[in-house]
Amino acid sequence: MPQLIILAAVGLGAYAGYRWVRAKGREAVLKASRAAARPAASAGMTSDRARNAGDLVWDEEKGVYRPRT
Repeated sequence: MPQLIILAAVGLGAYAGYRWVRAKGREAVLKASRAAARPAASAGMTSDRARNAGDLVWDEEKGVYRPRT
C-alpha cells in the first residue's frame, strides 16, 4: 500500500510540473508575439527617430554610414 501512495504522489508532482512548464511556455510565446508586433518600439527607437538620423558620413574603418557628430 505505501508504494501506491508514493506512486500517486509522484504522479501528482509530475502533472503539476507539466502544467507549470506549459504555463511558462505560453507566457514566453505571448511575450515573443507582442515583441514581434512592435519591433521599433522594442528596440527603443521610434520610426521618426530612425528616419531623422541627420547627416550621415561614411566610416571607412567600419564600412558603414554613421551620423555626423
